[in-house]
Amino acid sequence: MLHMEEKTSIILSHRREGMSIREIARRNGMSRKTVRKYLREFEREAGPSPTEREVDDY
Repeated sequence: MLHMEEKTSIILSHRREGMSIREIARRNGMSRKTVRKYLREFEREAGPSPTEREVDDY
């Protein structure tokens, strides 16, 4: 089982590749609601438009 940080990392890497929330959810076997939750948590910490470094550090 993956930890939340690992899941968020996977989601962020897919998001950088330009995948939709629906596609990320399908590929990772989770709901769109969960994907959105992880993205919101990241944005709350890093801001709405994080730099590459902030994404990598997260």
